[in-house]
Amino acid sequence: MTKRKLDIRRDPGGVARALIERYGVAAISVARYKALWARSVDDSRSWEAWQWVAGATAELLRAEPE
Repeated sequence: MTKRKLDIRRDPGGVARALIERYGVAAISVARYKALWARSVDDSRSWEAWQWVAGATAELLRAEPE
């Protein structure tokens, strides 16, 4: 697997897939934590992007068969 930097603002679905590969079902918690961190440092753009990633992660995990 080649490492590539995913741009969270351009490809939230790609970031969501990468989080799922690394963390599994905990990926939603990781994305929500990143969103809360961004909000705590007053970074509204990153906060919005991580909110999108958290939503995309939840949708991807919901769509996966058990």
